[in-house]
Amino acid sequence: RSKKGDHYFKGLIDEWRLGNSLEITLYDTDYKIQYRPSNFSTAGPGLQNTDTFFYTFTGLKGNTWVNSLNWIPNLAPPTNKSVRILQGKELVIPANMIINQLLLEPKATVSITSAATVVNRTILESDSKITVVNTSSLQLQGDLYNHGQIKLDTLNSKLKIYGSRNKITIQGSGTAKMTALEVDLPALNATVDLQSSF
Repeated sequence: RSKKGDHYFKGLIDEWRLGNSLEITLYDTDYKIQYRPSNFSTAGPGLQNTDTFFYTFTGLKGNTWVNSLNWIPNLAPPTNKSVRILQGKELVIPANMIINQLLLEPKATVSITSAATVVNRTILESDSKITVVNTSSLQLQGDLYNHGQIKLDTLNSKLKIYGSRNKITIQGSGTAKMTALEVDLPALNATVDLQSSF
């Protein structure tokens, strides 16, 4: 509400973010998606359940998925819903979870102890981390924006990119440590667009 000279803000704010770092590419992408969607991308029939509501993991009662007190709203996400992990929080994803979109805020950590599938996009903001432990797997059916770290703990843990889309994009300044990457897309002309030091 402060005013400097004859300049002041009068309007509505759609989204407000406060953090220790600014990821220009992430915000540039968000702007393009909201204000110029026709110039940004097209979605084919393989894009499923693109709801924008996120179940937000707060970690108030530990790192477990099933405790409803760890979530806003006070309900553990049902299958195929979008999930946001707040900055600096640690979440353990239990057996065979299907997630619509997965967003890790800066310094958030996710451990996958069995199998997890992300149907649409996965976003790791700066210094966030996904660890796939033991014989677990992470399956991505949508784009990956990695500004953090993906780590597969053992030779038996897997990162799979597959699904009904003809193109998957992997980009960001983050890293991924693994022994193998399995890609299975539906058509002979399907592509993985690698725009990072994966």
